[in-house]
Amino acid sequence: MQTEESSAAETPVKKRTGLLKRFKGRNKYETIENYSILGAVFGALAFAGGVGLTALNTTGMSVVIIMMGALLSFLSSVVLVFSWLLRAMFMDED
Repeated sequence: MQTEESSAAETPVKKRTGLLKRFKGRNKYETIENYSILGAVFGALAFAGGVGLTALNTTGMSVVIIMMGALLSFLSSVVLVFSWLLRAMFMDED
């Protein structure tokens, strides 16, 4: 009969990695793609948060958050399209 200590010692411990390292792709094009998708998601969340904050106050910081979220989403989308274009032009198909 195994004790809790011996069964816990036998289970492999997963190495903890940083959150940003999880977005690293197999090559530089996938890494750019992953980070641009992450930027688009954060921009959309900032935009939605800013829209939600307008219920409290229609001027000031909520408007700035909306504009920055929209800008981040737009720029991330542009980078994503260019990464797809660069991948199609320069990456060797295996």
